[in-house]
Amino acid sequence: MAANNADHDQMVLDNLEDVEGIDIELALMQEELDQAAAAVAAVAARAAANAAEPEAANAEGEEAPHPEEGGEAAPPGDPPRVPTPPQRDDVTEIEDPVIPFAITPAQAIKGVLNLTTKMGANIYQEGCKALPHIEFACEEQNLSAFIRLLGYKASSYGWQDVRYGGIIDIVLEGTSEEPTKTINLLSRYGEVTLTEVQHSVRGYMHEQARACQDEHMLFNTIMNTLTIEAKRKVILYERDYIYEGCMIGTSLLKIVIRESHIDSNAQILALKRSLNQLGTYMVEVKNDITAFNNHVRSQTDALMARGVKASDLLSQLFDGYKECKDETFRRYIQTKLDDYEEGQSDMTSTKLMLMAETKFKTLVASSKWEAPTEQDTQLLALTAKLKQTNENFNKYKQGNNKKPWKDKEKGTTKSGADQGLEKGWKTKQPAKALLNKSVKALGREWYWCSKDTGGKCDGVFRCHKPSECHGTAVKKTDALGNKGNKYKGNKRSPPSKHESQEKEKKVKSLTAQLAELTKSTSESEDDTE
Repeated sequence: MAANNADHDQMVLDNLEDVEGIDIELALMQEELDQAAAAVAAVAARAAANAAEPEAANAEGEEAPHPEEGGEAAPPGDPPRVPTPPQRDDVTEIEDPVIPFAITPAQAIKGVLNLTTKMGANIYQEGCKALPHIEFACEEQNLSAFIRLLGYKASSYGWQDVRYGGIIDIVLEGTSEEPTKTINLLSRYGEVTLTEVQHSVRGYMHEQARACQDEHMLFNTIMNTLTIEAKRKVILYERDYIYEGCMIGTSLLKIVIRESHIDSNAQILALKRSLNQLGTYMVEVKNDITAFNNHVRSQTDALMARGVKASDLLSQLFDGYKECKDETFRRYIQTKLDDYEEGQSDMTSTKLMLMAETKFKTLVASSKWEAPTEQDTQLLALTAKLKQTNENFNKYKQGNNKKPWKDKEKGTTKSGADQGLEKGWKTKQPAKALLNKSVKALGREWYWCSKDTGGKCDGVFRCHKPSECHGTAVKKTDALGNKGNKYKGNKRSPPSKHESQEKEKKVKSLTAQLAELTKSTSESEDDTE
């Protein structure tokens, strides 16, 4: 049953699709018929106009030629001939109405937005949305990005274009209809006060103007972009951006900028000082040229917004780039500096930053960024060799020192072998009943190792069991009666005084070589600079 219902539903859907297809075809056919009817009507009108011309000529007394008077008679049965209408130069085709050019829908509408229409409502809704890809927390490090993104939106909606009543251009002198002096709030926010912004707004807030709608859209854009912490900051100044119940976007923008940075002469000096210390910042960003350039742009933008220009930026950039640790990049920058000093290039700060970032990305893409040089490779190898030599020397040196016993149970270390036990207890044979039993001392198990217990030692307490004894502790004598070396097997014999001296000489030699190589490396870097 369910299968039948499903087939029935599918059949109904197929029929609906067929009906929709038929409707579309009928609509297309109707459109073609309408076009054909319009063409026929045009031809008929043109023929009627041509036919009216002979009648007008007859009315003026002109007689039409008669077949008997020189004209050829039409053969019997032929239809009457229709004269060819003359060509008329005064008939022109109807042209399309002029379409106003605009880059965005908001710019295409001059004057007040009609919010009752679909287009007007859509423009208003889009104009109130937050800026994309950013949540601004009124922090100075992100102020430049916030202003740039807001500037892009303001250009799209005509907020900073005087042709559309741009609200971003603050009127300092004159009226809103005929301003004589204006200043852009986004690019020169440090040169205009909140009072001047409020005075400029009062020139059009009493009117039913497009600027009032733009102010409200700008206000919502900024508020929707701020974080909750930033909103808490600006809400404290609510009376400064609300005018007679209307939300003023430009006043809110000035407050947001004011809360995001320190606007004073001290801040200008701090920005200039920051540009003079670009070499230090290069070290802070770990030779990241992209981050370095972004920092420079943010500092110069902040100066320009306060009406101050970075006059010596090119020299400051060269000094900052030369602090980069990549030798290939430093040589590249030095070449550009040489060409500039010799007058072979018209270098600018913008061009130098672009060239530096391109070189940086090229070296990174080819895995050549901060690649070790030949001197770096030698230095690393020599350092590793010196470290290994020091470790080996310390091992030899420790071989002369007596290793202390460590009590694992008490966690203490004591020198000497007895630690309060009876002197000579290791060689004192225990009672016969205790020969095969272990003795616990110094945190270890001790066993009497002798031929009587199955061992190979000469009768002494040892840490190994007698059954596992290899006899390595037996001191042998040579033919002259001299005792041999008690260290046998895999154990290394303690170094001699001569060997220790040779090791010390080797360490001193490697240390001297390392110091010399380090010195030559620093001198070559100084010469490059």
